[in-house]
Amino acid sequence: MAADATAEALYREARTRCQQGEIAEGIVLARRSIALDPQHARAHSLLGMALSNVGRHEEALASLDRAIALGSTDAHGSRADILVALGRPAEAVESFDRALAQDPGSVADWCNRGAALIDLGRAAEAAESFARAIALAPDFAEAHYNHGNALAQLDRHAEAVASYERALTTKPDYVDALNNRANALDRLGRAQEALASAERALALAPDHDGALVTRSVILRKLKRSSEALTSSERALALKPDDTDALTVRADLLIDLERFDEAIATLDRIIRLKPDGVAAKWNKSLVCLGLERFLEGWPLYEHRWAGAKGLVPRAYKGPRWNGGRIDGTLLIWGEQGLGDEILHASMLPDVIARTSSVVLEVEPRLASLFARSFPSIKVIGCQAQLYAGRFDAQEPIGGLGRFLRTAWSDFPHRERGYLVADARRTQALRQRLADGRFVIGLAWLSKAPVGGQSKSARLADFQTLLRLPGFRFVDLQYGDTAAERASVADALGVAIVTGHEHRGLRLPITSRRHVLETGRVESLHEPGARQELREIVARASGELAAKSVHGVDDDTPVERRERGDDLGDRVPAKGEDDEVRALDGVARCGGAAALRGGDRGPRLLARWIAHPEDDLVTDRAECRSQCAADVAGADDRDPHRPVTPRRARREPPGRVRRGGGW
Repeated sequence: MAADATAEALYREARTRCQQGEIAEGIVLARRSIALDPQHARAHSLLGMALSNVGRHEEALASLDRAIALGSTDAHGSRADILVALGRPAEAVESFDRALAQDPGSVADWCNRGAALIDLGRAAEAAESFARAIALAPDFAEAHYNHGNALAQLDRHAEAVASYERALTTKPDYVDALNNRANALDRLGRAQEALASAERALALAPDHDGALVTRSVILRKLKRSSEALTSSERALALKPDDTDALTVRADLLIDLERFDEAIATLDRIIRLKPDGVAAKWNKSLVCLGLERFLEGWPLYEHRWAGAKGLVPRAYKGPRWNGGRIDGTLLIWGEQGLGDEILHASMLPDVIARTSSVVLEVEPRLASLFARSFPSIKVIGCQAQLYAGRFDAQEPIGGLGRFLRTAWSDFPHRERGYLVADARRTQALRQRLADGRFVIGLAWLSKAPVGGQSKSARLADFQTLLRLPGFRFVDLQYGDTAAERASVADALGVAIVTGHEHRGLRLPITSRRHVLETGRVESLHEPGARQELREIVARASGELAAKSVHGVDDDTPVERRERGDDLGDRVPAKGEDDEVRALDGVARCGGAAALRGGDRGPRLLARWIAHPEDDLVTDRAECRSQCAADVAGADDRDPHRPVTPRRARREPPGRVRRGGGW
């Protein structure tokens, strides 16, 4: 009895010391209590909580397990907290459930259970857990904050904003809530409000690294790159190895065309997270854009994990090794229409190395590719895998690692590699021919990621639309009636539309330029150069063009293969500066319109009207602004990282257990 009394007294003294913050002394006293009475469940529980408080989680877990074995009913919640600290959230949820079965009114356990569920990616269950905490404590800011985090993970961003604002009503200086509110507002497209929320967080906590990263992301979206870079570098000054801040910095350096610095930053991320793939994927795109093919192609293999929503076909056969195959090579499409068209430029090289090729592509491309590559068996991609026999397989985007490893591997073809349908081409020529120059327009991307940066308003092309001698055709998918009507009312320009004109994407004939999102398809049939000279002269009202012997005789896809798609290629000997200016400014200028302004069309129109002007500076400036947006016609751009980063989201707030000693 005396020993039991002494053990109880030591336990009480240990608890008092812990309550006073003297944790080390409390641990010593709790151990003395247990030494006298090994069956003292409350002493084991107290020891477990004290050990957890000083970071000795494994010892703490053993003590709490002993307390539970001895019949303690109030140790499950503390045990769950320790399991979370040990990175075992699934077991933690089970312990929280046992704790809540004993005490369903524990706000802390409902909150911390929800936080563990968020760690497990079970956001819907987490939201329910936080809602239970809110029902018990409507003014508990942490519960509202955590509820907002769960709703944000469910893409219910408007509700998340409301939850963060309820947390801020109770706790106006809740910096993490302000930061995550900025995240949610950003996801709703309310960038200015998002920026204000991040700025408010930083006014309260100037060294809050998460808010600095959030601010950087939002400023980047607002095209305030220099400020964004400063913000990311402030975050890195606080946490030099913060991969979120490094990622945003790399994106900004790419935007600013400081590519060597961007690659160095991506390399740093790769060293910090060697198992991560996003930085490797982004680096691959930068390297390929810089003609560092031997470095870029191996990294490009990380696209399957690095690109959002990209899933490979589940073929089990061996990958192609680039050598000759005596059997059949299966090539399967990936990423989208534009990517498959782009990579199809390598199919003639494949045919030369294999005796039999089966090409599986997006069904809308099957007839075009079958016509263009008659020696290949072309099939439309279906849900089920191709059941025929093959000896090796390769995704179409992987061909470059064997066929485009040096600049000299890129062919200069006299004609394009795609063959238009002759009947449709003739029908379109007859339908549209009226003596005017035909220009097709596509100006809007509906891609959920990166689409905004590749979109313009039709009215942004008004400088071009006002030029005489041109007929404009709507190649944009979706309902454009209201936008076309608005332009017609404002400018008096009717833009032809209709399903029958969609084929203008493919046939390129001697009297057809297609200006699609700012890119000019150069004419390649006999007499085309002279015709372009006459068109430019007619459009400007004067004989403005000189000899145009230097104009490209190939398609944008071929120009992209050679890498001069951005208007700054090395001129051929004797090439005319004004023609290079027209070619480059048209392509770069159209991309400027994609940014939401009309600088590109104005540059192009200025050249047509005043070809004697020196546009080198303007072209360089335009290219700097637009290089990211001028590549493929598809919604995804295989030539650079599409990384509109999500702002830094602060983790769920866990609740310290009150009165637990």
